Amino acid sequence: MKRIAQQLVGLVLFGVVWISALPAEEEPAWLWLGPRIGITGVISKTSEFDENIQEFFPKSRQYFPVYSEIGLAVEQRIRVGESGYQLFLQERVLAGGLDQTVVLPSLSLLLGFSFPFALEIGVGPDFSLENKSGEAVISPAMVYAVGWCFFTDEGAKIPVVLSAVPIPPEGKPRISLLTGLDFGLKAKREKKKTPFNY
Repeated sequence: MKRIAQQLVGLVLFGVVWISALPAEEEPAWLWLGPRIGITGVISKTSEFDENIQEFFPKSRQYFPVYSEIGLAVEQRIRVGESGYQLFLQERVLAGGLDQTVVLPSLSLLLGFSFPFALEIGVGPDFSLENKSGEAVISPAMVYAVGWCFFTDEGAKIPVVLSAVPIPPEGKPRISLLTGLDFGLKAKREKKKTPFNY
């Protein structure tokens, strides 16, 4: 477990260094920020899922392995040349299960690639709450995401993202469908004056 966590942290650090080391383009990078809402399904028997959640939130009701998600995503993007391709690093914080009066937190760090035709793919570590021997622990796993973005006339972005955690430590894969509304902030960079550029 410790080795997996070290590898995940290494992957994230590699992504941060990789993006920050890229040469700056004439057009500045974009910072995107926006809410997320969606639904998550756990591939598990209802009784097993209920037993697991009852360890955290004991109540006289039965929990169902399909629940709501709500949260926030922050994304940094860098354009690759003039082709329209972009690299991105996204931090996503979600709280699941509010519709069932529980809070199942998760944090995902995605390193990905965006195509000019609005397709996006990403991969990275995911940290979620897990019941281990009767104790609540933060469990690391890998999350894989594929999505499509729609852009509004006002410059906002509407992502539709399908995410999967196929091999979590507890052995119960999760699939999430998320959407939201992202607003972009443009970083202003002044061009350096040289004898060849005024």
